[in-house]
Amino acid sequence: MREKDKSRYIIETVIQAGKVLEAVANSKEPVAPAEIVRATGLKQNTVFRLLKTLEELKYVRRIGGDRHELDMGLALFWSRYKSRRLDDRARINRELAELEIKKDSGQAGMTKGGQAGMTKGGQAGMTISDDS
Repeated sequence: MREKDKSRYIIETVIQAGKVLEAVANSKEPVAPAEIVRATGLKQNTVFRLLKTLEELKYVRRIGGDRHELDMGLALFWSRYKSRRLDDRARINRELAELEIKKDSGQAGMTKGGQAGMTKGGQAGMTISDDS
């Protein structure tokens, strides 16, 4: 896709929200809107509106008067993502263990559905049945 074509799919407000999140995340301490304006180059009104929206989503939280830091909303996204990856990994590990057991016991081979496996002699084999 050409660069010109890509730009029509970009939502500028989402890009701006990402810049605000980066400014908050990159700060070692809670950050004031004026600091975010300097870091991002966004207008003050835009920063205030984005911060309020990000607060509503629990992505940032207000600390004290006007300072902000990241909130748990983003951590929850990461947690869900990581949990799914761990579930996938556990399933794959179980399937690999089952294949090893079949290989060691000589049960692996081609199944009726045509999946590859190991023969009793430890060589790859394939059995194709004619179900017609």
